[in-house]
Amino acid sequence: MAPVRRRRRKATRRTEPDRGTPEAQARRYALIGTADPALAEYPLGVLLARGVITGEQHDAGCHYAYLAGRVLGRTKPYRADQGGSGAALNEVAIDAIERRWHQAVRTLLDAGRRAKDEVDNVALFERLPSWVGAESPRLGDARSCEELVAGLEALALWRRGGRKVFAEAAE
Repeated sequence: MAPVRRRRRKATRRTEPDRGTPEAQARRYALIGTADPALAEYPLGVLLARGVITGEQHDAGCHYAYLAGRVLGRTKPYRADQGGSGAALNEVAIDAIERRWHQAVRTLLDAGRRAKDEVDNVALFERLPSWVGAESPRLGDARSCEELVAGLEALALWRRGGRKVFAEAAE
């Protein structure tokens, strides 16, 4: 018996990008307003779009998450659109990344344990703080926001080189 051939539907060309369902658009608008829609995909982007953190703090948080991903492995579920470079790193590069990771962790711990926890939740585990968009903020929400901003500012200062970096034990 010959295999059955199915007719295929002609591909339609879209003239405008797919912006998602009306519900997804409304959620994105509630999160970030008219800012770049790409910022709605991760908590640091949402905080940047809302003006809670600066661009430098956003970049520092992203760099911290990158270092954690290289040293600790994935801290969040894999998404198909996040393909890695696939290039193997040599031992020297791995050691340098690990040293920078430990420096970043010490910098955050110097800012305070709570600041480190807040930054970890937002940057590594991609948890949007409960106080973002809350109608009636809770008592500890202001402190949580302050700790997050303080942690990201400490990382930004560390990346700028404005803070004396710890002596590297390897040397």
